Amino acid sequence: MDHRYQPYTFAELLRLFFERSRDEHVNQNLLAQKVGVAVPTLSNWFNGKYTPRFKDQVLRLAQALGLTALEADLMLCSVKQAWNTYGTPHDVLQKYTIVRYREELLSSRHSNSAEDISLATVQATWQLYFHDLFVGNNQHWGLGYKDDGVCRVERTIADGAYQLTLHNRFHNDVFIGGDSHCFAPPIYYLSVYAKRCAGGSENDGFALIFEEMSDASHAIFRIRDQPQLASVISTRNGGDSFQIHLDRMSVPTIRPGEVNQLGMLVMHNQHCFFVNNVWIGSAEIERIPYSRLDVGIISQSMVPVVCTFQDFRVYIPPNIYEQQEILE
Repeated sequence: MDHRYQPYTFAELLRLFFERSRDEHVNQNLLAQKVGVAVPTLSNWFNGKYTPRFKDQVLRLAQALGLTALEADLMLCSVKQAWNTYGTPHDVLQKYTIVRYREELLSSRHSNSAEDISLATVQATWQLYFHDLFVGNNQHWGLGYKDDGVCRVERTIADGAYQLTLHNRFHNDVFIGGDSHCFAPPIYYLSVYAKRCAGGSENDGFALIFEEMSDASHAIFRIRDQPQLASVISTRNGGDSFQIHLDRMSVPTIRPGEVNQLGMLVMHNQHCFFVNNVWIGSAEIERIPYSRLDVGIISQSMVPVVCTFQDFRVYIPPNIYEQQEILE
């Protein structure tokens, strides 16, 4: 194949994606086993002596290395242009630059009084800044569907609930939000009731989105309700570099398959997270001006995931400069 219009050769892509693999236990022997080829064959792919003969071999590589649809197409087209599987435009593949994957686990920080914050006081004395009971779409949530080739999300409002239905076409986690028009104040308390109604994996679930500038820049408070786990992560470049603020914390207050109340109390950079009115952890997370607050859905399976959200509320202090009065 003529590679003049390809930004990387197959061998370069294989080495880059293998190097940044998220699973530290993946070695070349195990990778060869997952792809179904001999170790010498894989070695020849790495050193550029040969390329795969069959499209399925590259697809198995993409799955084993956890590639996105775009990255899989990049690897496929580096062998044969006709192998493009996920429909990534050729000009996008030409211009694409690989960002080496990095995860950074941050130590969790919280104030000494974080566990003593009274949400009842907040809800009784603070004023509503944004409130939606989802009886219509006066707040201009995203409706209809979005389809990026990797997944399709359908968004509806009915019976007092905002519903997201996610169809995952890929083999890894897919995450997408509802596109709200709620901007974050400097100090606020956010509350929403969420439920996973359908799904096919224990990693499927729902999330609160904050510090959101775009699909490539956001933070999420993620709930895996079936195994009762909560995580908080942020990214600023589309997902190639994550900061992990809370890492799959066990949260016994999560009710699998039922309605759960998620809460966030945010005072400038200090973020405190709650599930069913119980504090689960806090973290210092950099704030971004004019960022949005949103809800989201996550899928790791080919089975459609359905989540509903009700009673979305954002509170702010009566005097935003007297926020310390709730910490007593």
